Order: sequence, then structure tokens, then C-alpha cells
Amino acid sequence: MGTPISVGIFIVLRLTRAAAPRARYLLTLIAFFAAAVLPFVVAVAPTAETPRHPTIVESSNTGSATIPGEPPTVHIQARQFEILPQSERSTTSVNLLDSLVRFLSRSSLSMGLFTVWLVGACLLLGREAASHFRVARARRQWIPASANIRERLSWPKDIPLFVDNEFGPCALGVLNSVVVIPARLFEELSPGAAQQIARHELDHLRWRDPFVHAAMRIVHVSLWPSAPLWYLARATRIEREAASDRAAVNSIPGRLQPDIAAIEYASTLIAIARRCARVEGRQTHAWVATDVGNESGLNDRVRRLMAVSSRLTGARLSLAFVTLLISASSLVVLPVARFESKPNENSKPQRGQPQTALTDPTLVEAEPVKDQLDKPAGPSSFKSRSLSKAQDGPESTASPTRLDTIVEDGGSAPPIASSAATDSTNTIQPVPDLQLEILKSQMAALGYKDLTSRQLTDMRAYAVGPAYVAEMADSGYSGLSADMLIKFKWLAVSSSYIREMRALGYDNLSPQTMVHFREYGVSSDYIRQMRSRISGSISAEQMASLRFYGTSIEFVDKLKQMGYANLNAGQLISMRLQGVSIAFIENLQAQGRKGLSANELIAMRMRGSN
Repeated sequence: MGTPISVGIFIVLRLTRAAAPRARYLLTLIAFFAAAVLPFVVAVAPTAETPRHPTIVESSNTGSATIPGEPPTVHIQARQFEILPQSERSTTSVNLLDSLVRFLSRSSLSMGLFTVWLVGACLLLGREAASHFRVARARRQWIPASANIRERLSWPKDIPLFVDNEFGPCALGVLNSVVVIPARLFEELSPGAAQQIARHELDHLRWRDPFVHAAMRIVHVSLWPSAPLWYLARATRIEREAASDRAAVNSIPGRLQPDIAAIEYASTLIAIARRCARVEGRQTHAWVATDVGNESGLNDRVRRLMAVSSRLTGARLSLAFVTLLISASSLVVLPVARFESKPNENSKPQRGQPQTALTDPTLVEAEPVKDQLDKPAGPSSFKSRSLSKAQDGPESTASPTRLDTIVEDGGSAPPIASSAATDSTNTIQPVPDLQLEILKSQMAALGYKDLTSRQLTDMRAYAVGPAYVAEMADSGYSGLSADMLIKFKWLAVSSSYIREMRALGYDNLSPQTMVHFREYGVSSDYIRQMRSRISGSISAEQMASLRFYGTSIEFVDKLKQMGYANLNAGQLISMRLQGVSIAFIENLQAQGRKGLSANELIAMRMRGSN
């Protein structure tokens, strides 16, 4: 039962990429628990037995009976019927299912499967318990965040915030959830980026994500063989992080344009992911923590942040709604089909057991095959009627095409129509995507011919069309390749951003340099701040390298306080590249090695000095 749910969710998520991440998260969360609980509900729910529709054979025995509600002089002919087995075609699937159930019900195999499940569940539960134990032990070493850190992060006073040397940023704790940030957060990120990361983790606490995450893990551990639950758990985790990402981007309204804020936050996510990949201690708590730097699904999260300007169309929303209805309908159809296909073993008569219309009111009297085939189909051409009809029911007619209603002793069933045998050969031809065809013709008119299906799909996903091509051409970027054009749109390279860079002196940037500017989050504010702190000019390549290697404003200010003023861009890039950190300089000064120049510090790191 989890399979139709997971398939439906997969299709809906593909159709609603531009929908609100929080709504997608709630949808996947509900689907996860539905896929886990509904099979048990169906298994224990009481069901009503469906009356069997027997195949009848007329015999020559006669009798009489008085029908209630009719004059006593009315006599009916009591026929004797023999219930024949169902046709092979109608019982093939049931027989296969019964054979599979009998095979799995063998005592030795059942015990083996149960042992495998028990061992897997115990291992996963042990991992869960060990992770919580490690968190409880590490929690004693965490330091409560100072008032200065809380103020810089605009952190609420009633929510606990801790600082660790390496671990974080993340939210964890089932009942008493807390947020942990690394001590060097402000050295690696700008104040605005650090506030966005803090808002990301704060959103996890407000939605009780650590508790919900723990409940999902317990359910998943108990039902670990279920493949649909693995997919739904991963989808829920990705949507949970995407929802907090959106909350982080919207946390500081008015400071930046939405697309620029999303680009800067995406760069921050990449930087956090790289940092988490370097920290070994992170792996010990990753199982129970809501980790913003988790690399699982990071590419999808970044792509959705870049597509902040996309909108959910009505057609996609309608198709997603229809998919949900079909998936929900399967939850009703599948259990009903299972119960109807299950035979009533207690009441199933043996082959050849006589039954009469007086003892079984569900049996009807049928005419011989010959008479039925000679007469046209209609109510007057059939003499069959049930005893219950004589009491209060309407007249029922038998269909001449039913094999189980026209079989007579010694007779044969009519052949199946040849048209039915060829139904399986009919195939549904795929309908061409008209949007892609229109986009393909529009781009071909602009010189973009021989586009691959992947390029066309990406162009439609990121709204790359004639209007964007004209916008880039007016901004001085004409003749871009298809891949570069897609990358420009994905990174939100707009005419306004190009004008900002030109106003700051970075005109005629190459397309690749422009991509680096947007990819690394080089904003106009960052350029102004760096120019006011660094001596000499800063080329476009140096500005991109400063941002790429994490040269933050706080890092430059801290160096200036330690006596390293008037550094040029090349020295700062080399210091970040070689790992000349604030802690490294403080360690040297504590050893009495003061007054070292920036170039000497860089040379020491190149020689491997710690």
C-alpha cells in the first residue's frame, strides 16, 4: 500500500517544484505516516463477505414451494444446481497470490524472514540509542552562547543556544530541543549569512522538527524493509530543509532583492556543506540532528533557491491534484479488491455438491445454452429469476456473454471474441510536449538550433526564453551558448545586477567571471566593504577569489586589530588559501613570535607550520 502513495508523492513533487516548501514538507510528512499506518488499519479492519456468484447447471429434479407474499396456489419449479469452479482466467491472479502466501507462510521461511527483520530493527534501534547517548554526553561540553553572540544573531531570549568548537550548526534534541553553532561561525561567514543560518535552525525548533524527525526514525526503524518508506523519509528530510531554507531567505526582508538574497544564501549553504564535510565530529550526531549542511539533497535545494522567481502554474497544480486523488483512491480500491478476491473457505461447496433454489436463494434458474443463444438478448428471452425476486426484488436478466451462466452438462463455452485477444497489442502513443515544441521553435529562430532535450527542459524550468535572450543581449551578453544561457538564468544574472557591477567599475566581465560572481555571492555591498578595507585595486578575478576562499569582512577587521592593516587582495587570498587563520596567528603570538609580516605567515603555512 505504500507503493501507490510513494509513486503519487513522487509525481506531485515533480509537478510542484515551485510550490511553497512548507506545504510540500507537510504533504510528504502525511504521506510517510499514511504509508506506515494504513496497511495495519486495513489488516485489522473487519470486512463483510461478498456473496459468491455461482455457476449453475440445470437438472431435471422438480419440486414445489409456496412463495411468501403470493397466493398458495402458485408453484415454482425447484431446480438442482451444481456450483462449478471459476474460470482459469478469473482465478489466475488469486491462485498466484495464494501460492505466494502459502510459500511465505512456511514455518522455516517465516522464521528466517522474522529473524532478518528483527536483527535489522535491533541494529537500527541500537544506532538510534547510541546517537542519543553521544548527544547527551557531548551536551555537557557545549557552552551557552554569550549575550554578544545572541545579539549578533538576533536570537530570541527564551530559546537555548549553545556553542561548540567544531560541531554545528544544527538543531537536535527530542523533548528539550536546542541549537548548536560552531565557535568560528562569524569567522567563516558574514553577519548577514550567519543570521540566515541561525534563522534556518530557529525555524526547525518552531516546527518541532527534531521531535518529528525522531518519530519518523522510530517508525522507519520498525518498518525498515519497506522501500517506499525509505523514499518518503528522504523526501520529507529534503523538504524539511528546503522549508527552513525559505524561512532563512525571508528572515531579513527589505535588505536585498529576493533573488540576490537567495543567491547569497545558496552560497552560504555551499560553504557550510564544505565545512561540515571537513568536520569529523559531525558524523557522530548526523543521525539525530537537523543538519543544514547535509549534502543529501543539497543540489536540489540550491536549484530551488535559484528558481525563486518561478511560479506554480494552474495546469501543474491541477495535474498534481488529480494525481493525489488517484493515489488516494488506490487506498480504497486495493483493500476492497483484496477482500473480494479472498474466497470464503468455510462456505465454499465442493465440486458436484447439489444445491437447490429452495435452500440457497442466491441460485437462479437458467435456460439451456441452445435456447439462450437462439434468442435475442432482452428481458423476455430469459426465464431465469431468483426466489428473492419473487418476494420483493426486481426481475434480473442473465447476460449471454457470461461463461459461468450458460454452461450446461456436456456443453461447451462459446469462443472468446477475437477482438478481445488483440486488446493487449494496442499501445498508447506519447503525446508531444507542446510547450517544449513551442520553446524549441522560438529558440531556433534566435539561432539556438539542435538543442538537446535536457537543454530544452532546463530552459523551460528556469524560464529561459526569447525575452531573457533579448535582456542579456541588451546588457552586452549576446551570442551566449545554450548552456551558458541556462547557467546565467539559474544563477539569476539579471540586467540590474550587470548594471550594478558596471557602476562599480566591473564592466565587460567575461561570461565565466560573471558566473563566478553570482555563484560565489559577490554582491555590491561586499565589493564596497572590501574596497574600504583593502589597499590597492581589486580585479574581478581577485574579488571572486576573495569570496570563494571565504574572506569575510570580520576576518579583515580582525586582522587589522592584530596589526595587519593595508593588506592587498593577493595577500588576503594567499592567507585564506594557505590556512592563515586568526587562531593560527594568536597561537604564534602566544609563543612569543610577534611582529611577523603577512608574507612570513603565508610562508610558514606553506612549509607546514602549525
